[in-house]
Amino acid sequence: MINLQKNPYLVVLLSFISVILIGSFLLSTPWANADQSWGNFINALFMATSALAVTGLSVYADVSAQFTVFGESVLMVLMVLGGLGIITIFTFFTIIFGRKIGIMDRYLLKEALNLTTMQGAIKLIKNIIFIALGFIAVGAILYSFTFIPDMGWEEGIFQSLFLAVSAFNNAGLDILGDQSLIAYATNANVLIVTMILIICGGLGFLVLLDIWAVIRAKLFTKKDAEIDFSDKHRFSTYTRIVITMTGILIALGTVTLLLTELNVHPNFTWSDALFTSVSSRTAGLTVVSIRDLTNASKYLIIALMFIGANPISTGGGIKTTTTFIVALAIVALLRGKRVHAFKRTFTIEAILKSMALIIISVFFLIIMILIVEYVEQFNTTYPVGTLTATSILFEVVSAFGTVGFSEGITPYLSDTSKVILSIIMLLGRIGPIAAISIFTEKLSWNKESTFQYVEVNIPIG
Repeated sequence: MINLQKNPYLVVLLSFISVILIGSFLLSTPWANADQSWGNFINALFMATSALAVTGLSVYADVSAQFTVFGESVLMVLMVLGGLGIITIFTFFTIIFGRKIGIMDRYLLKEALNLTTMQGAIKLIKNIIFIALGFIAVGAILYSFTFIPDMGWEEGIFQSLFLAVSAFNNAGLDILGDQSLIAYATNANVLIVTMILIICGGLGFLVLLDIWAVIRAKLFTKKDAEIDFSDKHRFSTYTRIVITMTGILIALGTVTLLLTELNVHPNFTWSDALFTSVSSRTAGLTVVSIRDLTNASKYLIIALMFIGANPISTGGGIKTTTTFIVALAIVALLRGKRVHAFKRTFTIEAILKSMALIIISVFFLIIMILIVEYVEQFNTTYPVGTLTATSILFEVVSAFGTVGFSEGITPYLSDTSKVILSIIMLLGRIGPIAAISIFTEKLSWNKESTFQYVEVNIPIG
């Protein structure tokens, strides 16, 4: 029997499911729908899951045409809850109202935030909330310089706030119409602000705090004081990995997209490539038509979506740290050396966990793709040429990576596939390891056994 107190992952899952059901009901009410009638519950369920899992897939070509301001506000609240974490926000308000946070609550926070220790968890919660609110507020103010002149004060402010929430939480939803940000593809203000919000939200709160701590330490160090070589003046190994991987993936994605698109689409610019590369790793906002990209570009985007953002961030995917450790392990194996970087050696636990995460994720995606492929072969609602094997692969990986990119097949999916994708989005948000841990309390990588077997070598490869 599963013990809620001993299984924080189940608490996280149940909290997500509860909020999704509440959100689904609210989005299906007449107050949320533009035609003032009760909406389709499956569609409402899909949209609530997409917003809470900060994915951005939508069964509606134009979200703004489907929902009222009330419905759009519900989506915005769900994006905040999903990006920051329900447990995080609940704990924050618990602290505000003066309730004491017990040991079990701290343990739940540790597991929900994927921390290595309970120490400092409460302080981290406060910092997460203030960081998020700060980025969203500044982003909304900067957006308003573009949207208020275009749309007027009321609509401009609401659009600015919605897009700032969506971009920082890597949620991928917008209410600008059926073309996402394509109309603003040449607007430097919108593009730069959006990319900064996406990158900062995807870096993760621990990295942002570490960067600020180092900057603050250097700024407030007296010029005539002896140079301090303590850790407070250096980025942590985790921060170095995250920044390195983020830079590599953005640069690699930008250059590759330019090479795969320029000869086919001469109007595809370096800014289009940069924005698409940044957005591919869980954001889902777009300045180009994904359907019109070359297959080479689509497969690159699939790879970026699978990798995703960083741990303890607003993004999904298997995470950059997982990719870094596995790539490092492969190089170390080929060179016959130990797995190390930045003058640090990584534990066998981290290597095994990273490899297991990738294998589990790939296996899960293969099963889900086969199921959706089978279900959709009986669906006759697609326009001719819309449904392809690539489009389904793209859709499923996008759901798993909580990205929101699509080739345009989402509105035509059957109800069965919508439910399946909703499950994929939810599991993609909480993570494969956490999902497995819900059903077993034995998933530990460092438990010492009471006995050991004799080691043996077998032929490999």
